[in-house]
Amino acid sequence: MKVGRFTGAAQELVKHLIAIEPLALAEEAETTSLSVKVNVSTASLLAVISEAFGQSRFSFAGEILDDFAADLFYSLPEDRRAIFAEKADLLTTEAYAKKGITVESGGPAGNIQGDQTWRMMNAVRSNFAEVGQC
Repeated sequence: MKVGRFTGAAQELVKHLIAIEPLALAEEAETTSLSVKVNVSTASLLAVISEAFGQSRFSFAGEILDDFAADLFYSLPEDRRAIFAEKADLLTTEAYAKKGITVESGGPAGNIQGDQTWRMMNAVRSNFAEVGQC
């Protein structure tokens, strides 16, 4: 069998792919589809911009929604943020359970089973605000 010039590079690539495989599986498990209706001109602009950056319109729009959701969350009054965070984490936990994923974590709500993403984000924001960082 012939060994080419790229054997070492190929071996490193395979090692890398094997190492990141769990990350790809986790990313797939931690995402969901969301169908939205937008103005045709908005969809067209998203298509042009996303293409310019080598992304699909759907992944680009997803990144925009992720960022905007966090901005919306932090724009809520503090008392409502806490309520919404708890409800969102519960919905996330339920969605994960449907995919066979369980989450055990420690955070502002203590060591509990279930997602705490938004409650932790709220706690971090509140702690920074207390020391004048936000």
